[in-house]
Amino acid sequence: MDARVWLPPGFDPGRLAVRRHRSAGGRVHHVDLLLAELSTRQHGNVARRQLLALGVTAGEIESRLCSGALLTVRRGVYAVGRPVVGPVAWRMAAVLAAGQDA
Repeated sequence: MDARVWLPPGFDPGRLAVRRHRSAGGRVHHVDLLLAELSTRQHGNVARRQLLALGVTAGEIESRLCSGALLTVRRGVYAVGRPVVGPVAWRMAAVLAAGQDA
């Protein structure tokens, strides 16, 4: 993971490496667990740079956008699974859009 990408305090992607989550088809979705935890800490939002740092490819991001699993909030900022709700979530999206120095 790129050390320059900001992740919330206490967010440890390595901690989830041993956990397994299986869908109905039996596939492990490690990235989905990371994405859920990260977005929860950021009021439902994630930045593109954070997704890339977690190992999500540009193609996977595009696929999630097409399926509605990610919704564009601002350039490079996505809501996970639902539209942004509430002023705190909108402020978090603005901070993520402003970049790491915000």
